[in-house]
Amino acid sequence: MVPLIFLTLLMTISFYTSAIQGQRIESHVIASELDAQNRPIRFKTDFTKSDPYVISWVQLRNVEKVYTCTWKWRDPENNLWREESKETAPGQATQWLFSYLPLEEKVFEKPGFWSVLFYIEGKYQFTDHFTVLSKEATTTTTLTTLTTVATTAETTPTQTTAQGGAVISTVGLRTIPEEGTPLYPGDHFTLIITLRNEGTSAGTVELNSQTPSGVELISAPPPTEIKAGETRDFTFEFLCKNPGTYTAQVTATLESVPLEGAVTLRIAVAEPNVEIRLVGVKTTPEKGVAIRPGDYVTFTVSLKNEGTTPAKTVELKPILPEGIEFVEASPPTEIKAGETKDFTIKLLCREAGKYTVPFVLNVAGETMDAGEYTISVTAPITVGWPVIVVAVLVIAIIGALVFYKKKRVPQISAPKLTVGREGVERKPPEVVGAYCIHCGAPIGESDKFCGRCGKPQND
Repeated sequence: MVPLIFLTLLMTISFYTSAIQGQRIESHVIASELDAQNRPIRFKTDFTKSDPYVISWVQLRNVEKVYTCTWKWRDPENNLWREESKETAPGQATQWLFSYLPLEEKVFEKPGFWSVLFYIEGKYQFTDHFTVLSKEATTTTTLTTLTTVATTAETTPTQTTAQGGAVISTVGLRTIPEEGTPLYPGDHFTLIITLRNEGTSAGTVELNSQTPSGVELISAPPPTEIKAGETRDFTFEFLCKNPGTYTAQVTATLESVPLEGAVTLRIAVAEPNVEIRLVGVKTTPEKGVAIRPGDYVTFTVSLKNEGTTPAKTVELKPILPEGIEFVEASPPTEIKAGETKDFTIKLLCREAGKYTVPFVLNVAGETMDAGEYTISVTAPITVGWPVIVVAVLVIAIIGALVFYKKKRVPQISAPKLTVGREGVERKPPEVVGAYCIHCGAPIGESDKFCGRCGKPQND
């Protein structure tokens, strides 16, 4: 009994999967208007308050049975905004379905890059993107991407067919940083276009960018072959140079045949408001400590951005005189509005002297003065050999004189005590004025013999 149940379940799953794979999505577009037969007649990807709806239109072929098709509409924060499901009519070679997003007032409270995801029987099929523009969208400092998929007159607005059976569709579009991130001069941003070959043979695709002044194209993708059923990403990198609002377009060729349509990139570069203020300087070693040749000195400079926009690629550099050598410094970094950051510069003192070291501050390519700092390098005290020899001789002479003087100083002998009837009588000390000529013991000047060795003193 158990094997029979397992076999039945397995057959059901296999049949279900095969049925979905047999169905094919012919095309899919974003539009704002349909004709009387529910076919799109106005294709667009940017929507304003003058548009009543955003329409996701899908054309299917080889529909053999009833399938449930689901659209999931998501806002710029990827929150599910609306979900709608419809069933297909079986037994039709071609049919189309559509879902729409009413552009109510609350939709425009979330301007930006929206998306709609399409599913068949709960299985993901594709994602289309569109942009909801607010009244401020033309002046806001955001990166906005709009796409019109490459087309030809013979195909639907989401596909282009070239000779040989290659069918190229745009299936994805994203930017780094994400849409809604402010851009300022010096910022880099990336556009990634995802293409899929839905045809039966390979085709070589080349994308070209028409870049306006104020924005520089840093890199572009090379011509790339996309095999049948394959999906490829094409990446462009741009640099914001000057404030302003710009429009860049990316066009394509398939096997050197130009494709109609373009990917349009709207770029708003804001005027920066940066104000850098010096809030503190600390040195290592501290002030007052002697600095010798060969010593290192480190400056720690605290900078604060008191402006309202980030300060990009802030870098502190020294202008070094001879005798001072650069060792290392903090790399370029960003200081956000209201933020304080420390920058360190380490220098090597090669020679003695008093040096003035100017610092310069580079902010997004602009250079400004950051003050001057003084370094006093003191030479060590050195003593040569002649000085050492003279010093030794002087010390020796002084020592000899002191010793000789000590030898000639008269000494006072201890007083002699005699005891009588009236007590102790103290005799005055006898001054020693001579020495024994034999043993050197002190003797009185009138002594004829030495009290120590007993030898006469008249020899």
